[in-house]
Amino acid sequence: MNRFRAVTNGVAGSWVVRLGALSVLILMIASGAFAQTPTTVTFKTITGNPLKINIGSDTAFQVFNTAVPGSGQVYPSSCQNIADMGMFVNADGQLIAPDFTNHGCGTATGGLGSHLSWSGTVSDVSGDGGATSPFVVSVTAAAGGVSITMRVSYVNGENFFRLSTSYASSTAHIVNAYLAADIYLASSDAGVYFLEPSLHAPGGHDCSTPSTYTILLIPITPASRVAATAYGTVWTEIGRNQLDNTVTPAGCIDNGAGLEWDNIGPTAQIESAVSFGDIPPVSAFQGSQPFTVTIDPNEIDAGAGDSVEFTVTTAHVDPDWKSPITLSLGNFPDTMTARLDQTTFDAPGDGTTKLHVTFSPDIFPSTYRGLTVFATSGDPAQTFAATASINLLCDPPFILGTSQPKSQTVARGTKAKVSVTVDGGLPVRYQWYRGHSGSTFQPLDGENSPSLTTATVNEVQEYWVRVTNACGTEDSQTAVVTPTP
Repeated sequence: MNRFRAVTNGVAGSWVVRLGALSVLILMIASGAFAQTPTTVTFKTITGNPLKINIGSDTAFQVFNTAVPGSGQVYPSSCQNIADMGMFVNADGQLIAPDFTNHGCGTATGGLGSHLSWSGTVSDVSGDGGATSPFVVSVTAAAGGVSITMRVSYVNGENFFRLSTSYASSTAHIVNAYLAADIYLASSDAGVYFLEPSLHAPGGHDCSTPSTYTILLIPITPASRVAATAYGTVWTEIGRNQLDNTVTPAGCIDNGAGLEWDNIGPTAQIESAVSFGDIPPVSAFQGSQPFTVTIDPNEIDAGAGDSVEFTVTTAHVDPDWKSPITLSLGNFPDTMTARLDQTTFDAPGDGTTKLHVTFSPDIFPSTYRGLTVFATSGDPAQTFAATASINLLCDPPFILGTSQPKSQTVARGTKAKVSVTVDGGLPVRYQWYRGHSGSTFQPLDGENSPSLTTATVNEVQEYWVRVTNACGTEDSQTAVVTPTP
């Protein structure tokens, strides 16, 4: 990638410029030292197989995979300490994040903006790495009136590790929580954005065709929003307290990923996982799931202004399950309107309903992934999710010659009616103007329909209309209205 990345590394006046996978160290101080600055954030290491996981006292991580010798899977890849991955919260508008500037290896998280940093302690490693005694490290940290306890567990032989994270605050409301990373895909700082639909897990895969290596952030507790996009965009979206929730695959891009859990309140516990390499099966994270929720179809094509319909089905799995199931919707984009015909099914919760989604005429053409229906049941409540994707297709509007506004002569002192017919790219918005086509100096307020009734015609007048949809605009020809002598 012909793309620069400036990275502060904690040494006054020293920075790193990245050009694709090439790192050029420019020293702005006279010492000439090339060693990494020692981290002031402590960390412990789970030395497993195939994953080795460094866990910081500020909830940050660096991960190594024996399948990718010598390269960290979180940026900065060369960092043997902890890198640009960790846990975040927004509490009453104040962002709290890992202490990236004190990792000793540099950071590219400037897009987060102003924030507080977690300060805490990290435990020694316990367990032997077996399925019944996984490796475990715990982190306890606090900042801004919020405390966080994070339990990291790993079983040898698996290519993913699990996170169990608890948040608590007696003084601040925790608005949103995040898990995010600047991922470094298998010795390359470039990959293709990706969302694994069955896990609703954002991340990226390498640029091989077909892909051979994938990094995913997996929301075991269903996420409200996701991101898989340029690494800097992930940090910017966390800084403004909302992930974009769209994943549009692009070429080989320097990418990152994030999960967001909304409105988690003064206390919460969130389960998640992070995988490296092959995509884990859904069953690895479901456990003994007592009920299910599905969406059919899970992917559909549509156009701006359309309405589509999905079938949502809930079913109990545990034969002893005796609780009703309640459905709710995730955060659909503002350019979509979504509703369920039915939101509650009596115990044991089996039922089918319709999900209706309508798209604004102005919706941006893209693939919208991770559109989520949540199913909640039980005491204590358990929540599972199903997701769907919508491919929004769009053509710009066009007007054929026979459909253009027509020039005409009318009796002096009367009004004229001019109109247009749009032949493609519907639905559209209309805006009429007075003057020659392309001149927008005289818009006509409130004239937003296919037809226009002109002002009283006592002199030659010109009118035209601009039609617009999410994919473009088309300007009509000029209609000249002439009064009779």
